[in-house]
Amino acid sequence: MKRSFLLLFPLLAACATKSELRNLPSDAGTKGVYKEPYEKVRLAAQDSTAELGFQVNPKDQSLASEIEYWYIGSQGISAGNRRVRVRLMKGPETTVFVAVRSKAESREAMQTDDIIEKDIHKRIAARLAAK
Repeated sequence: MKRSFLLLFPLLAACATKSELRNLPSDAGTKGVYKEPYEKVRLAAQDSTAELGFQVNPKDQSLASEIEYWYIGSQGISAGNRRVRVRLMKGPETTVFVAVRSKAESREAMQTDDIIEKDIHKRIAARLAAK
């Protein structure tokens, strides 16, 4: 029993939790800068993450200041296989940081997370270009 727990423990420690995502550095993830107004970018970001199956609980959103807003979404069977944190910064242009973390830490999962981060930015840009 002890042996199986010790083997399972590193897998549990690798799990990306909401708390870990909240505590990531503010510039974690893939950065994108958009010239469109902040509100349009925010809606495009929310639609893009929802389109990929990330569900956002209203408790996992924060207007950290007048210029910063972030939210955390979960994707997967138990809504926890993969998580995303999207952080938007108002300014002359809107800066968006997308950080995706998988439940399991592996090279393949990290590569997939990077691809999803870039895909969210592509979807944001496509939505903004269509309007």
